[in-house]
Amino acid sequence: MPPTGHFQAMLRAFESESRDSRWAGEQEARITRLLAESGFPDDAYDRGDVICRRTTCRLSLRVVDDSEADMLALMKLAAAVQTRGGLSLAYGAAEVDGDKVRITVLTPSEGTSLGDAGAR
Repeated sequence: MPPTGHFQAMLRAFESESRDSRWAGEQEARITRLLAESGFPDDAYDRGDVICRRTTCRLSLRVVDDSEADMLALMKLAAAVQTRGGLSLAYGAAEVDGDKVRITVLTPSEGTSLGDAGAR
């Protein structure tokens, strides 16, 4: 799966941002809750891997194998999180991580479009 259009710019913004502890803590809890409420299995993400900075959050999603059915199920769950939480998501390329496939996902803060993430 190739990365989505704004992923690289958002990743650079995420990596260069300082942490806004109040906003970041609220968003990390919110995203973790949205993942659980949307039916993500516990082994599909690490709670400690949801990390927010000032305008952008990063999380990693995992599937046990890279079969088309598993990847499609993961994307459907991500779409449910996106819809339920009003989030915009940008996906990185799928990468093999041991016996699982990892996809890095970035989301900008509310009111920030994918193309503007990191600009404020």
